[in-house]
Amino acid sequence: MKLTKSTIPIYHGRKWPVGLLNASRRLNVSVGHLFLVLTGARTSRNTPKLIEDYEELVKELKGGVK
Repeated sequence: MKLTKSTIPIYHGRKWPVGLLNASRRLNVSVGHLFLVLTGARTSRNTPKLIEDYEELVKELKGGVK
């Protein structure tokens, strides 16, 4: 499902549960690339893996996975 501006969740004043700068450094991609992938504006063959890695990072930082 493609996210639109109205469906992007807000987390305590932020759009993302993990800051994009922090996530981009840990996932080894640029901030701009990560933003475009998460908003659905950019797709490639690696997009599903990057989204999955971001979701795992969110779980890890929330204490769900160690």
